[in-house]
Amino acid sequence: MWCRRGKMGPDRSELLRALHDRIQSCLECQRQRGIEISKPDSMERGTADARILAIGAAPGRQAAEKQLAFAGHSFTRLYKTFVKAGFAGDQAALRREMYLTSVVHCAPPKQGARPRRQMSSLRPRCLGEQAEIIRPQFALILGKDAFDALAVKGTFAESVGRVRDGAALFGLLPAPGRIDRWMVMPHPSPLCRLWNDPEVVERTVESLRTLLQDL
Repeated sequence: MWCRRGKMGPDRSELLRALHDRIQSCLECQRQRGIEISKPDSMERGTADARILAIGAAPGRQAAEKQLAFAGHSFTRLYKTFVKAGFAGDQAALRREMYLTSVVHCAPPKQGARPRRQMSSLRPRCLGEQAEIIRPQFALILGKDAFDALAVKGTFAESVGRVRDGAALFGLLPAPGRIDRWMVMPHPSPLCRLWNDPEVVERTVESLRTLLQDL
């Protein structure tokens, strides 16, 4: 695990703010794929002091409207899962512990799922830079869409709810952005049917409990 107290080079908060500005002005998908992109004026994702990196596929409609990552019911489900795993704080406390991001940083385009897959295929550099700046103690991949977009080794069914080491993850990240431990969770959306599977839920909660004990 990285030591989180030492600082090297510019302040990490300043680096993260600068990266957020670049994300807001980025038109790479539009230039390279001709995709009409949509993004909110700003997006609150978390701070450079977050100890947990959570990665979804793309900002949802409510997140774009409220300019807050995971602004809808998904964060409530995520919080309830953390509480089952032993987290003692409220939702605001959990948000302070997490940096919530996604493979694609623009809101899903109106054209549907295919353009989003094309956007994911660009392997956005920003995600690697976020991990490098934040230096999380562990990462969560939220749902199959994010899992597939990151081209994680193995299958989603084999990985969901299990703790892995960083060697199998993030070939797209530069070496300093490496993450030592991570796990795949069912997407916290109320529409995700995996939450109806007691075995998956129990495995997810117990694996998350193991990760939280090391924070």
